[in-house]
Amino acid sequence: MPDDVENYVHRIGRTGRSGKTGIATTFINKANDESVLLDLKHLLIEAKQKVPPFLAELQSENEKYLDLGGMSLI
Repeated sequence: MPDDVENYVHRIGRTGRSGKTGIATTFINKANDESVLLDLKHLLIEAKQKVPPFLAELQSENEKYLDLGGMSLI
């Protein structure tokens, strides 16, 4: 996995040129920065792509607050 999502998009875009489709594989490990993985998760959601379960479980601080079930902090 590249260090930022821009490079990821550039690399993945090379698998589907001229209207052709393809499958891209990205290797992710514990050394990857969580913020980049969160960006990847949101990119996949936006593109209506399948989100792997381990990415779906990742939440940013803002998303954690949204999951409070409507609790008001006021």
